[in-house]
Amino acid sequence: NIDLGNLSSIQINIAAQRVNITTNGLGGYSLTATSSGHLINDATGYWIADSTTPAVMTAGAPWFGIHACGLDVASGTWATGATGAGAGAKYGWPTTTTSVTLASDTSGPIDNTITTGNGITSVEYASTVDARVPQGIYSSYITYVATPTF
Repeated sequence: NIDLGNLSSIQINIAAQRVNITTNGLGGYSLTATSSGHLINDATGYWIADSTTPAVMTAGAPWFGIHACGLDVASGTWATGATGAGAGAKYGWPTTTTSVTLASDTSGPIDNTITTGNGITSVEYASTVDARVPQGIYSSYITYVATPTF
């Protein structure tokens, strides 16, 4: 359960969790995610905009998604830098049928020989809204799958 608090148009709310992966597969691993759908208010049917293609988030422009951070994350996809900083971190959201790849490594982490940061992915959840977004409880479920490569 990730709590983004009360969303507003003057800021981007962020929460995070850490995913640790080890494998005995010599070919490394990949970490992907799918979801139950949009961040939605089931009472009204209203959902906050998102995309499987990560994009920069700007306070006050409704958007929801995740951002992956770590040594095994493709910076070309997820970008780096501060959230909401023009060319900063990008946020995307998977669907029930289109997964997003958060991290991968072709040579590790193997058992207990993890090099610093290898196999560790921080996942940031973030959202911002504007005055058109109705108040209420919004939710979605995400499923992470770590697949070893043997």
